[in-house]
Amino acid sequence: RLFSGELLTSDLYYTSSKADSANRAFRVEAVFDNPDNRVLADLTGSVTIQGQEHMAHAVPAAVLSLHAEGYLFVKTLNADNLVESHRVKILADEANVVWVEGLPSEVRLIVRGSEYVGIGEEVEVSLDETVDFTPDTSEDGLTDEVEQAEQG
Repeated sequence: RLFSGELLTSDLYYTSSKADSANRAFRVEAVFDNPDNRVLADLTGSVTIQGQEHMAHAVPAAVLSLHAEGYLFVKTLNADNLVESHRVKILADEANVVWVEGLPSEVRLIVRGSEYVGIGEEVEVSLDETVDFTPDTSEDGLTDEVEQAEQG
C-alpha cells in the first residue's frame, strides 16, 4: 500500500534470511508492473506479507549436528532420560541462536556433551541453567527467570 492509499499486489523477489540487528527488520524486495511510472523511486509504503505460521524454537547454533544423510538434527531427552534425535530445519538465525522447526512444543534439549551420547542411551541429567527465550518485559532488561537465578 502506497502512502497515497493505492494498493499494489506483487510477488516477492527476495527475502533476507537474517534480520537487521539494529531494528530486527528483514529486507524484502518485490517486483510489480509499473507501466505508467506511477511508482517513483524512494516512495514510502507498507507491505503485508501473507505466509504460513511455524512453531519454532530458539536453540544455540552449537547444538546442531549434521547427519550422514545430509540433514540437520539435535539431540534431546525424553521423560525416561533416553537420548532422542529430532530432524530440524533452520527458519532464521540471529547472533546467538537459530530458530528451528521440527521439535515438539516442549523439549529437553541437550546443550552440552551431545557428541558423547548415542541415540537411545540413558543419561544422567545435570541441569546447569534454564535458558528462557521469552520476550523481555521487565524494566531492567532481564526476564524473571534470569533475575531469580542471579539473586539466588
